[in-house]
Amino acid sequence: MSLEEIKRGDDAKQLIENYLFKGAFKAVEDGIVQSMKQSAMGDEKTHNRFVIALQLLNQIERSLITHIETGRMAAIQANNETMGQKLKRVVNG
Repeated sequence: MSLEEIKRGDDAKQLIENYLFKGAFKAVEDGIVQSMKQSAMGDEKTHNRFVIALQLLNQIERSLITHIETGRMAAIQANNETMGQKLKRVVNG
């Protein structure tokens, strides 16, 4: 795990918590759902496209969450390594 992963995780967290991003994400999701509702019942091709669009939107969110979680794990690992180094200095004098 690296400092770059920690930075990416922090950046992803800031992005996913940003009110403009949240608003845009919700607007896109609502637009897709609304379009699904308004499309003809027998139009499977269009419905499939809307489902794919929702799945892609969810994949974007999951990707950001993965970056956040990876960053947290990297930070924990870095902290543990730092604590280990401190303990070695104390023990070794």
